[in-house]
Amino acid sequence: MTATLIDPARLAQIENTPLLAGAHTAPDDYGANMCVMEAVAYVAGEPNTDHPKCACPVIAGLMRRWNDRLGSGERANAERDRLLKPLVARLVGSKSTLEVEEARRAMLRDWTRSAPLADWLEAAGLQEHADAVRVAPNDLKVIREARDAAWAARSDR
Repeated sequence: MTATLIDPARLAQIENTPLLAGAHTAPDDYGANMCVMEAVAYVAGEPNTDHPKCACPVIAGLMRRWNDRLGSGERANAERDRLLKPLVARLVGSKSTLEVEEARRAMLRDWTRSAPLADWLEAAGLQEHADAVRVAPNDLKVIREARDAAWAARSDR
């Protein structure tokens, strides 16, 4: 694999540029409006994209979802900057082998199926599903039932 270099001037520039939700077209002054993964591409000197070649696609997928689920607006942008901007330089060059990607995918899957999922279900008032996930964190039937209950609860708002 080829090492990807970080452009220090571009890295410094994103410190003064808020990260935004969603995808952005490349303006003439590329680097003015970007999400976290567009910032990774920018710092790595890649063309404007939220799927930079230098980043692990598994981690990039998580980052895109996290970026967009923080919402929009000034407060969300501040949270995005606080939580995600420190990760930009670390994501440059995170692309690895298929074996490493599969291991990362498995780790992410296990993590999302364990404590955080149960905590999120509990916070949503879905205690029965939270308890079921804690007992059987890798049971796809339990996870699908919890997912369906969460979507139903969200729709009821």
